[in-house]
Amino acid sequence: MNKTPETVFDMTKNNDLNDICIMIHKKISQQVNDELFDAIEDDVQKACTVFLNKWKPYLNEKNEFNKNIDKTEFTKEMQLLFSTLYLHYGNENLLNEITNEMMNADDPETKSDIDEYLNFIECLKSIKYIEEKDFEDVNSKPMQNMQYVIDYMTKKQKDIEEMNNMMKDMNNSLEKLTVTLENYVECNNTLDRIKCIEENNKEKKD
Repeated sequence: MNKTPETVFDMTKNNDLNDICIMIHKKISQQVNDELFDAIEDDVQKACTVFLNKWKPYLNEKNEFNKNIDKTEFTKEMQLLFSTLYLHYGNENLLNEITNEMMNADDPETKSDIDEYLNFIECLKSIKYIEEKDFEDVNSKPMQNMQYVIDYMTKKQKDIEEMNNMMKDMNNSLEKLTVTLENYVECNNTLDRIKCIEENNKEKKD
Protein backbone atom coordinates (compact mmCIF):
# COMPACT_ATOMS: atom_id res chain seq x y z
CA MET A 1 0.00 0.00 0.00
CA ASN A 2 1.22 3.51 -0.83
CA LYS A 3 2.63 5.78 1.81
CA THR A 4 0.64 8.99 1.52
CA PRO A 5 0.86 12.47 3.06
CA GLU A 6 -1.59 13.18 5.84
CA THR A 7 -4.58 15.36 5.10
CA VAL A 8 -7.09 17.35 7.16
CA PHE A 9 -10.71 16.27 7.68
CA ASP A 10 -13.49 17.98 9.58
CA MET A 11 -15.62 15.02 10.64
CA THR A 12 -18.11 17.20 12.54
CA LYS A 13 -19.66 18.80 9.46
CA ASN A 14 -21.69 17.10 6.78
CA ASN A 15 -20.99 19.03 3.59
CA ASP A 16 -20.37 18.11 -0.03
CA LEU A 17 -16.70 19.10 -0.04
CA ASN A 18 -15.96 17.13 3.10
CA ASP A 19 -17.80 14.06 1.78
CA ILE A 20 -15.92 14.11 -1.52
CA CYS A 21 -12.56 14.55 0.20
CA ILE A 22 -13.28 11.61 2.51
CA MET A 23 -14.14 9.53 -0.55
CA ILE A 24 -10.84 10.54 -2.19
CA HIS A 25 -8.92 9.63 0.95
CA LYS A 26 -10.60 6.23 1.06
CA LYS A 27 -9.82 5.45 -2.59
CA ILE A 28 -6.19 6.49 -2.19
CA SER A 29 -5.84 4.16 0.81
CA GLN A 30 -7.34 1.29 -1.22
CA GLN A 31 -5.20 1.53 -4.33
CA VAL A 32 -1.87 -0.25 -4.70
CA ASN A 33 -0.35 0.99 -7.97
CA ASP A 34 -2.38 4.08 -8.82
CA GLU A 35 -5.02 1.93 -10.52
CA LEU A 36 -7.73 4.27 -9.15
CA PHE A 37 -5.95 7.44 -10.34
CA ASP A 38 -8.54 8.31 -13.03
CA ALA A 39 -11.47 7.71 -10.67
CA ILE A 40 -9.82 9.92 -8.05
CA GLU A 41 -9.21 12.57 -10.71
CA ASP A 42 -12.98 12.73 -11.29
CA ASP A 43 -13.56 13.19 -7.56
CA VAL A 44 -10.87 15.90 -7.40
CA GLN A 45 -12.65 17.83 -10.15
CA LYS A 46 -15.92 17.53 -8.22
CA ALA A 47 -14.24 18.80 -5.04
CA CYS A 48 -12.75 21.80 -6.86
CA THR A 49 -16.12 22.59 -8.45
CA VAL A 50 -17.94 22.44 -5.10
CA PHE A 51 -15.32 24.70 -3.51
CA LEU A 52 -15.42 27.27 -6.33
CA ASN A 53 -19.21 27.33 -6.51
CA LYS A 54 -19.40 28.00 -2.78
CA TRP A 55 -16.72 30.67 -2.43
CA LYS A 56 -16.49 32.44 -5.79
CA PRO A 57 -19.52 34.68 -5.04
CA TYR A 58 -17.54 36.14 -2.10
CA LEU A 59 -14.69 37.35 -4.32
CA ASN A 60 -14.63 40.46 -6.46
CA GLU A 61 -12.88 40.91 -9.82
CA LYS A 62 -9.57 41.49 -8.03
CA ASN A 63 -9.98 38.24 -6.04
CA GLU A 64 -10.51 40.26 -2.87
CA PHE A 65 -12.95 39.07 -0.21
CA ASN A 66 -16.14 40.94 0.47
CA LYS A 67 -17.10 41.68 4.07
CA ASN A 68 -19.68 38.87 4.29
CA ILE A 69 -17.22 36.03 3.89
CA ASP A 70 -16.48 33.74 6.81
CA LYS A 71 -12.68 33.74 6.58
CA THR A 72 -12.30 31.07 9.24
CA GLU A 73 -14.51 28.61 7.38
CA PHE A 74 -12.93 29.57 4.05
CA THR A 75 -9.45 28.90 5.45
CA LYS A 76 -10.49 25.50 6.84
CA GLU A 77 -12.01 24.45 3.52
CA MET A 78 -8.97 25.75 1.64
CA GLN A 79 -6.74 23.62 3.89
CA LEU A 80 -9.02 20.63 3.37
CA LEU A 81 -9.08 20.97 -0.43
CA PHE A 82 -5.37 21.54 -0.93
CA SER A 83 -4.43 18.86 1.60
CA THR A 84 -6.54 16.44 -0.41
CA LEU A 85 -4.97 17.55 -3.68
CA TYR A 86 -1.54 16.99 -2.16
CA LEU A 87 -2.62 13.59 -0.91
CA HIS A 88 -3.54 12.63 -4.49
CA TYR A 89 -0.85 14.31 -6.59
CA GLY A 90 1.96 13.92 -4.06
CA ASN A 91 1.66 10.17 -3.53
CA GLU A 92 4.95 8.32 -3.24
CA ASN A 93 4.56 6.03 -6.26
CA LEU A 94 3.79 8.92 -8.59
CA LEU A 95 6.66 11.07 -7.31
CA ASN A 96 9.11 8.18 -7.62
CA GLU A 97 7.97 7.56 -11.17
CA ILE A 98 8.37 11.25 -12.06
CA THR A 99 11.78 11.46 -10.39
CA ASN A 100 13.01 8.46 -12.39
CA GLU A 101 11.61 9.93 -15.56
CA MET A 102 13.39 13.21 -14.84
CA MET A 103 16.72 11.43 -14.36
CA ASN A 104 16.36 9.70 -17.74
CA ALA A 105 14.83 12.60 -19.68
CA ASP A 106 16.88 14.15 -22.48
CA ASP A 107 14.13 16.31 -23.95
CA PRO A 108 14.18 19.88 -22.50
CA GLU A 109 10.39 20.16 -22.80
CA THR A 110 9.92 16.97 -20.79
CA LYS A 111 12.30 18.21 -18.10
CA SER A 112 10.43 21.53 -17.98
CA ASP A 113 7.09 19.73 -17.55
CA ILE A 114 8.52 17.65 -14.72
CA ASP A 115 9.98 20.74 -13.01
CA GLU A 116 6.57 22.43 -13.20
CA TYR A 117 4.89 19.40 -11.67
CA LEU A 118 7.40 19.16 -8.81
CA ASN A 119 6.97 22.90 -8.11
CA PHE A 120 3.23 22.33 -8.14
CA ILE A 121 3.62 19.60 -5.50
CA GLU A 122 5.81 21.81 -3.30
CA CYS A 123 3.28 24.64 -3.51
CA LEU A 124 0.45 22.26 -2.62
CA LYS A 125 2.44 21.06 0.37
CA SER A 126 2.91 24.61 1.69
CA ILE A 127 -0.71 25.64 1.14
CA LYS A 128 -1.85 22.79 3.40
CA TYR A 129 -0.76 25.03 6.26
CA ILE A 130 -2.20 28.31 4.99
CA GLU A 131 -3.60 30.57 7.72
CA GLU A 132 -6.29 33.21 7.79
CA LYS A 133 -3.75 36.02 8.12
CA ASP A 134 -2.04 34.95 4.88
CA PHE A 135 -5.01 36.19 2.87
CA GLU A 136 -4.40 39.75 4.03
CA ASP A 137 -1.28 40.08 1.88
CA VAL A 138 -1.61 39.03 -1.77
CA ASN A 139 2.18 39.05 -2.04
CA SER A 140 2.72 36.60 0.82
CA LYS A 141 4.47 33.35 -0.03
CA PRO A 142 1.37 31.19 0.64
CA MET A 143 -0.71 33.39 -1.65
CA GLN A 144 1.93 33.20 -4.39
CA ASN A 145 2.03 29.44 -4.01
CA MET A 146 -1.75 29.28 -4.18
CA GLN A 147 -1.72 31.30 -7.40
CA TYR A 148 0.88 28.94 -8.89
CA VAL A 149 -1.32 25.95 -8.08
CA ILE A 150 -4.38 27.60 -9.61
CA ASP A 151 -2.46 28.60 -12.75
CA TYR A 152 -0.96 25.13 -13.10
CA MET A 153 -4.28 23.33 -12.75
CA THR A 154 -5.98 25.78 -15.13
CA LYS A 155 -3.28 25.18 -17.71
CA LYS A 156 -3.52 21.39 -17.37
CA GLN A 157 -7.31 21.51 -17.62
CA LYS A 158 -6.98 23.53 -20.83
CA ASP A 159 -4.50 20.97 -22.18
CA ILE A 160 -6.96 18.16 -21.39
CA GLU A 161 -9.81 20.00 -23.13
CA GLU A 162 -7.65 20.61 -26.21
CA MET A 163 -6.66 16.94 -26.26
CA ASN A 164 -10.32 15.87 -25.96
CA ASN A 165 -11.26 18.18 -28.84
CA MET A 166 -8.42 16.79 -30.94
CA MET A 167 -9.54 13.22 -30.21
CA LYS A 168 -13.11 14.17 -31.11
CA ASP A 169 -11.95 15.60 -34.45
CA MET A 170 -9.87 12.47 -35.04
CA ASN A 171 -12.87 10.24 -34.30
CA ASN A 172 -14.99 12.26 -36.74
CA SER A 173 -12.32 11.86 -39.40
CA LEU A 174 -12.11 8.11 -38.74
CA GLU A 175 -15.88 7.81 -39.05
CA LYS A 176 -15.78 9.58 -42.41
CA LEU A 177 -12.92 7.36 -43.54
CA THR A 178 -14.85 4.26 -42.47
CA VAL A 179 -17.91 5.34 -44.46
CA THR A 180 -15.74 6.05 -47.50
CA LEU A 181 -14.07 2.63 -47.32
CA GLU A 182 -17.39 0.86 -46.81
CA ASN A 183 -18.81 2.61 -49.87
CA TYR A 184 -15.74 1.67 -51.88
CA VAL A 185 -16.03 -2.00 -50.94
CA GLU A 186 -19.78 -2.20 -51.45
CA CYS A 187 -20.02 -0.16 -54.64
CA ASN A 188 -16.72 -0.86 -56.37
CA ASN A 189 -18.12 -3.56 -58.65
CA THR A 190 -21.46 -1.92 -59.39
CA LEU A 191 -22.26 -0.25 -62.70
CA ASP A 192 -23.53 2.97 -61.14
CA ARG A 193 -21.12 3.67 -58.25
CA ILE A 194 -22.42 7.20 -57.58
CA LYS A 195 -26.01 6.00 -57.20
CA CYS A 196 -24.84 3.13 -54.97
CA ILE A 197 -22.89 5.47 -52.69
CA GLU A 198 -25.82 7.91 -52.44
CA GLU A 199 -28.18 5.10 -51.46
CA ASN A 200 -25.73 3.80 -48.84
CA ASN A 201 -25.31 7.24 -47.29
CA LYS A 202 -29.08 7.73 -47.23
CA GLU A 203 -29.57 4.40 -45.43
CA LYS A 204 -26.94 5.30 -42.80
CA LYS A 205 -28.67 8.65 -42.13
CA ASP A 206 -32.06 6.96 -41.80
